[in-house]
Amino acid sequence: QPVIVGEKKINYPKFRSYAIQFFSLNSLCLGYIMYGWVISFTSPIEAEVLRIGLFNTFTFSLFSSLSLFGFSSFITSLFAKEWSCKFILMICTLFGGVGWMLIIISHDVSSMIVGRILTGIHVGSCLGLSMSYMGDICNEKQHKFYGALILFPSAVALVLLYILADYFSYKWLAVFGMAGIVLQATSLLLSPQSPAWLVYMGLNRQAKEVMLQIHGEGFDMDE
Repeated sequence: QPVIVGEKKINYPKFRSYAIQFFSLNSLCLGYIMYGWVISFTSPIEAEVLRIGLFNTFTFSLFSSLSLFGFSSFITSLFAKEWSCKFILMICTLFGGVGWMLIIISHDVSSMIVGRILTGIHVGSCLGLSMSYMGDICNEKQHKFYGALILFPSAVALVLLYILADYFSYKWLAVFGMAGIVLQATSLLLSPQSPAWLVYMGLNRQAKEVMLQIHGEGFDMDE
């Protein structure tokens, strides 16, 4: 049966709620895949970039250490209450896209370093905000299940990167990273806003609509 939210009659079937949850959780899963891709990106490309003279030993050590994901994770979590997890993730995904693009087109150390910093900001935001956003869009059982598996994509990305590094140059590995950014951004655009943030902003009717979108018909709004 349709549910009345304010003066609006809403009826979201279960299949639509599954699709919305899929895109939401896919965006978080891709964030952790990108985290694994970023932290392990430097090791398999070291021999190649030293051989072509793009880096020397010192500048490559600097490049490797400048992911800054811990710092950005802390900073972005401070603004989640005011700006919402989804909005910050989308902005930081843009940073990540620019970062990978710089790595793809760069021919000097400075562009590579800036790209490394920006991709680190992106994955740091994923680390800092993913669990909070997941808590808003999942029920308790789903949150425990997905929370337990959330680091698995990072391990898969790490192994995959080392395998692909034997067949592709570092620029192509960066292209694959850019593809992950595009997929994550698309999933975020199709994901709902955080209901908790909407309530915090006083948008209670919109929060109820989002909860119905996520959980489908039969959802008890009093839970």
